[in-house]
Amino acid sequence: MTLRWRFERQNQERITKSIASLLCFLVLACAPVPLGAQSPYANPVIGNPHHVDQELPDPFVLKWNGEYYLYVSGSPILAYHSTDLVHWDAVGPVLRPSENPDAWNQADLWAPEVAYRNGKFYMYYTASRKSDDWRVGEMARRIGVGVSDSPRGPFVDSGQPVTPGWGIDGTVFKDPDGGAEYLFYSYLYEPRLPGAGIVADRLTSWNTVAGEPSHVTRGSEPWEDKDGDPNNGSLRYTNEAPTVTKHHGRYYLIYSGGSWDLPSYALAYATSDEPPHGGLDGPGWRKIVPPFLRSTPLVDGPGHNALVKAPNNVDDINIYHARVVPFVDPWNRLPFVDRLYWNHDRIFTPQPTTGDLAPPDRPVFDASGNGNDAQIAAEFRSGKTTQAMPQTGQYTNFLYELNLRIFPNERKQVSKKTSQKDRIEAGAGVIVLEKDSQHSVRVSLDEKTIALKATLDGKVVSPIVRDLPSDFVPEAIHQFLVTRNGSHIQVALDGVNVLSGSLAIGEQRSSLELFSRNMPVEFGYQALTPFYDDVFATTDSLLSWKQRSGSWIAQEGALHQVGGGPSRSVALKGDATENYEAAASLLWRDNDSLASKAGIVAAANASNELVLAGFDKNIWPFARFWVQHVMGEQLLDAFSVGLPRGFQYDVYHTIRVVKQGTAFTFSLDGKEIAAARFPMNASRPGLFTEGARAAFGDASMKYIVVPQNLILNPGFETEQWDGVRATKDNPWVLSGSARPNDCCAHSGLRRLLMAGGDGAAQQTITGLSRGQYTLHAWVLSTSGAAPLLSVSDFGGTASEVSAGGEQWHRVNVQFTVPEGHSSAVIRFSAKISSGSGGYAAADDFYLFKE
Repeated sequence: MTLRWRFERQNQERITKSIASLLCFLVLACAPVPLGAQSPYANPVIGNPHHVDQELPDPFVLKWNGEYYLYVSGSPILAYHSTDLVHWDAVGPVLRPSENPDAWNQADLWAPEVAYRNGKFYMYYTASRKSDDWRVGEMARRIGVGVSDSPRGPFVDSGQPVTPGWGIDGTVFKDPDGGAEYLFYSYLYEPRLPGAGIVADRLTSWNTVAGEPSHVTRGSEPWEDKDGDPNNGSLRYTNEAPTVTKHHGRYYLIYSGGSWDLPSYALAYATSDEPPHGGLDGPGWRKIVPPFLRSTPLVDGPGHNALVKAPNNVDDINIYHARVVPFVDPWNRLPFVDRLYWNHDRIFTPQPTTGDLAPPDRPVFDASGNGNDAQIAAEFRSGKTTQAMPQTGQYTNFLYELNLRIFPNERKQVSKKTSQKDRIEAGAGVIVLEKDSQHSVRVSLDEKTIALKATLDGKVVSPIVRDLPSDFVPEAIHQFLVTRNGSHIQVALDGVNVLSGSLAIGEQRSSLELFSRNMPVEFGYQALTPFYDDVFATTDSLLSWKQRSGSWIAQEGALHQVGGGPSRSVALKGDATENYEAAASLLWRDNDSLASKAGIVAAANASNELVLAGFDKNIWPFARFWVQHVMGEQLLDAFSVGLPRGFQYDVYHTIRVVKQGTAFTFSLDGKEIAAARFPMNASRPGLFTEGARAAFGDASMKYIVVPQNLILNPGFETEQWDGVRATKDNPWVLSGSARPNDCCAHSGLRRLLMAGGDGAAQQTITGLSRGQYTLHAWVLSTSGAAPLLSVSDFGGTASEVSAGGEQWHRVNVQFTVPEGHSSAVIRFSAKISSGSGGYAAADDFYLFKE
């Protein structure tokens, strides 16, 4: 059921409160209450990794109308459903092999991917013919398409394959700039097996390609060898399982290389500034080496991925299959879900793990059709001129999703009483900003056009209007993605950018409203995430930044601090809040002294209090990453850690901060580098330089809704160590034999180790609220060691559990923080028997509120 709301304009003052209450009742979601599960999840998200019969390979996820559908290879192809990417329910078989002896799709249904167009769902998949000779079956592989009215299937095959010759692992890419669609797939460059690369062909219709495939990649790297042995001279390299996205104007192809059953199987990517062209002898795309996702001691053969947006519509989520070690059979591939990050123009993702992970983040507000809203729906379907005010909050930067469908053929004939404005402006959509009748901005859809319309200071602004595609079906569900970045508004319709413009609205905050003007409409899922991502493509990009000091200009796709000098230059942006993630990419220009620094403002409040995170320019090993807490010109606190050996200043580096209340975690180029607590509440981020000139790109901020891990440096991965001892700024306090150890970690590079004597590590967690908490830790120990995991000083009786075991296993402690208390001390300790040679290790701590 879709969600329909009514709000008659003439009764606005009288019924605002009752409507707001009704909306909360209908959708059980009113901002700014955090939504979704707060407990961590673990991979794989579906299936039992230790069951020999479990195989759910080649996962693809479709996000549609606020829900997720996952499809996996198999005969039949199976589907699953979720609302959060973590908890999945089985839908069942959605496409079966044909029993027709003349059909092309009799066996081996592989690699399903689903595209939505105008009310129909199109499943592109690989299949073959049955044969007693495996060579015949192998060479008969083609890519075809099945059609359904629902993402839940069943899908009915079109009858003929889409690709004229051998092809597997097809994926459809719709270019967000222009809407052209391509079928990327794995293709045999030589008439033998294996030896596959990746090509792309333009889709001329849903079941037809142009027949002019263009070269994208060929197998070329040692790790891509099909036999997994780069020295055997076979040269049977394989690239397969493409997925394609576009980020900041550049095309990215993620592919799997090598043989699926070997640990060398991995994910890598290639890039291009142009869409596919040039035929099979074309230039191809540039590979970025080495692979960005590879096997670990606990996870084997990650590959065949898909990308989808998290529920907040901001974060990219990487779905792929892998095996959990130890496995019984190489077929035992199951779906993993991890976040994918962008370090300027590079892809980064943490290496696969079976440890605790923070759930994908959610919007601050979302709504779906959960409730008996038939009467409200009937009024909207009648085409009345009405408005609705969901409780979204007010923001100056956000990403808003709205799904809707309109019924122009059901529109009533206009009467003499219908106003001239309603006659001309029939349509439905979203009001992006409305202070009063003199100030409003709206996105409107009718059966022929989509438009961005505004009235500012009582004057009608010339609208931006685009014609809809000739095959547009108004009665099908369509998706708006409306991005407001300060004064700039951009609108994507069904994944294609269609409207873009800057309006004189400055930092006026928006509270979104739905509307219909003489247009029968049904509103579906909607979601709002406060967010911005600046690439500084135009000179007016600077207008949404508050320059506290310094000289800043926007040009050439970056924000430049050009003043230099010894003083601090600061530029800020974003709606202040307690919990957020901010990032920016920094290219060093020049500096005045060795004390010069540049980086991000991790937090700034109204009292001129700042937390700064950036790096200086020096020779290794003296080059440092700095974290400073300042009040005006007064330095309150500061610490630094070493930059990596070979750190280059002539390329962009990405600094990222995650702020949860007073807890800050800092990353450099994807690697967690430092963590600390500072007494900063509602704040906003920005950029800074001190005695340096620098260029900043990809500056972003998003609200955090789903709480993440409350422990700082939970895997001992930061650089806050002095040899084997914690520095004074490290959140962990170590004693006895406890030390970080660069070996045999549960995940990442380090673990906590206690050997040669008793040891302990503890951390004080502040900012806790009343309620029940759970502490997880992954632990192993040998004979002669007696480890304990405990929690104390939280206002109740201390809790502890024995944590012994010779394999990595998760240990849990629960405790309740009473009213009036806001902190706790977590502790891992071990007694080591003298001369026993025993040891205890711990890794991947995770604390969350139930």
